[in-house]
Amino acid sequence: MFEKTAGLLYGKGLEIARSWHAAHGRKPRVAIINGICHGQLKTLAEFSEKLIVQQQRRDECIDLQRAGYAMTRHIRDGDFDVVLILAGRQREQTLGWLAAGAKLLADDGCLAFCAANSMGAKGYETRLKQLASVRVSSKSKCRFSVIAGRDISNFQLLDDWQAAAVPRVLAESGLLSCPGLFSWDRSDAGSRLLLEHLPDDITGRGMDLGCGNGYLSRHVLENFTAIREWHAVDVDAVAVHCAQQNLSAFSDVHLYMHWLDATREALPGGLDVVLMNPPFHKERADCVALGQAMIAAAMRSLKPAGRLLLVANRHLPYELELYQGFDCVQSLFEGDGYKVMQCDGVT
Repeated sequence: MFEKTAGLLYGKGLEIARSWHAAHGRKPRVAIINGICHGQLKTLAEFSEKLIVQQQRRDECIDLQRAGYAMTRHIRDGDFDVVLILAGRQREQTLGWLAAGAKLLADDGCLAFCAANSMGAKGYETRLKQLASVRVSSKSKCRFSVIAGRDISNFQLLDDWQAAAVPRVLAESGLLSCPGLFSWDRSDAGSRLLLEHLPDDITGRGMDLGCGNGYLSRHVLENFTAIREWHAVDVDAVAVHCAQQNLSAFSDVHLYMHWLDATREALPGGLDVVLMNPPFHKERADCVALGQAMIAAAMRSLKPAGRLLLVANRHLPYELELYQGFDCVQSLFEGDGYKVMQCDGVT
């Protein structure tokens, strides 16, 4: 769904860029927030005086960098003629992007936003109408909203959207977290079950693969004093930032933070233990291959006598990879829609 939506957004951006060129006699300066690599992006880049893409996910950044696009985690300022924004999975995060994008516009600039109907497109359209007059169109079960920078009048609303999208400390856990991260405002059931069923002999060098805001890592470092080195890895730069803040108090452990795509980039090796609650949703569908690739990455990181501790939804078929990859696989818990597994000895 995101790839299709991105293609539609870039096509709309190309229409706007061509109109801009005809009206102003020059190619527009273009910013894209939450942009991903797509064939349509090349055509849009060729029709832009300048094009920069904001993206915080490492997997998407790798694709963008390899394709030769200028990429950054934050576009902090600029006078852009066209700003394109692709909706994310989480509302507050997306509204924050919309506010940031509106503030990047030149006085006569134009903002275009695209969301799939299944991702709350009409709700975003309603909110944008609180900001300015909106031109709306639809195509392929997606909706476009276009606003002119000069029509934006509710600047307090922009500030409110941005304020709601920044990291904040959660009252429940005391952890720094941020809209857009997995289970950002509460601990998820799978992670809680994994912590409840951890063995009591975790020692040495370990890793939290897909660490999020550091919820699992903090528990391990608080309760297992024999851990001497710990690695927290996530594909999302904001997750890594939050986890780093949440784990900074553990000064007696050699702590390393990694912004990496575990399925394509090298991870730390020779580890004694890896904890993992692998993501399995991609574009609102089960993506078993993602979890399987992360299991393979965990195996490569472990020493021969190492251990993987994993929680997953019961219906996900990870057992074949686990039985083929480890000498001993045992179930620590199965129920409530989840399974917690311990895998020892990398084959």
